[in-house]
Amino acid sequence: MRRGLWVVALLTATACAPKNRDAIEKMKPEYATLRARLAKIGQAIPGTPLPASLAKLQLSPSPAFGSSDANTDLLSFEQLADVYAKPRLDLHAEGDLVRGLEWTGDHSPAADSMLERRDGKALEAQLRQALQYRYLVVYRTVGLIEPVVVDEHTFKAGQVVMVLYLVDLANGDKISALAGAAGQTAPATEYMYKKGEDPKERLAAFAHSTLYESVLKEIREKLALTTGGQYKF
Repeated sequence: MRRGLWVVALLTATACAPKNRDAIEKMKPEYATLRARLAKIGQAIPGTPLPASLAKLQLSPSPAFGSSDANTDLLSFEQLADVYAKPRLDLHAEGDLVRGLEWTGDHSPAADSMLERRDGKALEAQLRQALQYRYLVVYRTVGLIEPVVVDEHTFKAGQVVMVLYLVDLANGDKISALAGAAGQTAPATEYMYKKGEDPKERLAAFAHSTLYESVLKEIREKLALTTGGQYKF
């Protein structure tokens, strides 16, 4: 009898646990405040000049992205005004802070199945923790030439130039311009395609991927050099 009561009590407690949608709704005001701050940062960034030479900032704590002790997130310049905006070149790297902005916004990508799960307590803690992130890395694409396929064996080279910024969210949203980062397509690309696929489309995709990997490599190097942080993306 006691065991039966315990099972009923457990089921009742689970049924009363807050849903993910409840946690998201609860956190919307705090993320709305952050959105307003990000919009002001976006207005200030174009007037922030790059340093004459690479220099390492004296930061404590050091930035960390993509790890269990993350205190940093990554956002494109376009997303400062609208987190759903499409960057000129998307690095496809985001952490809990950006996901919080997406989930609490007007066009949340969260599926109904996720919203209905009764994990609201844990999700609220995750969203609150993300608001404690110390830094935001902003990447701004200032030049982009996409690779152009000529035929199934040849493409015209592409290149991209970005500028990197670090925002100290705990220090008055101070903006530091870090460095430029450039990438280019590989001089030659091997690719595979399945029967029925357009080889030109596959070549275009592979050429673009070499451009992406090239600039990503330089971004990692420049961020490590100028901030002393660790970035896993």
